[in-house]
Amino acid sequence: MTHTRHGFTIVEVLLAIMILTTGLLAVAAGSGSVFRMLASGRQMTVAAAVAQARIETLRRDANRTTPRCTALVAGSATQSAGVSEQWLLATSGSTRTVTEIVSMTTPRGSSRDTVFARIECT
Repeated sequence: MTHTRHGFTIVEVLLAIMILTTGLLAVAAGSGSVFRMLASGRQMTVAAAVAQARIETLRRDANRTTPRCTALVAGSATQSAGVSEQWLLATSGSTRTVTEIVSMTTPRGSSRDTVFARIECT
C-alpha cells in the first residue's frame, strides 16, 4: 500500500506567511513616499497654474494699450489656500521680462517656485 500526502507542512505555511508579510511591509513603506510625492506634485501644479494665469493676464494687459506694454506694473497678490504671488517686470528693448514668484505654505514649511516669461511689446 502506498501512502500519498496532500497539503502543506507547517514549515511551508510559515515560510509563505513570512514572505507575504515581507512583501506587504515593503509596499506599506513605499506608500508613504508615494503620498509625499503626490502632495508635492499637487503643490507644483497649483504654483504653475497661478503663475500661468498671472502671465496670461499680463499679456492681455500688454495688448490692451497703445503703445503696447505701457500699463504693465509689478505687483503682488494673495490667492486662496495660502498661496501668494509676486511678479516683477524688467524692460529690455521692446520686451518685458516677467519674473513670477509663487509662495505657498506646506505641512513641511514654505515652498517657493519661480517662473520667467517674456512679453513682446512690438
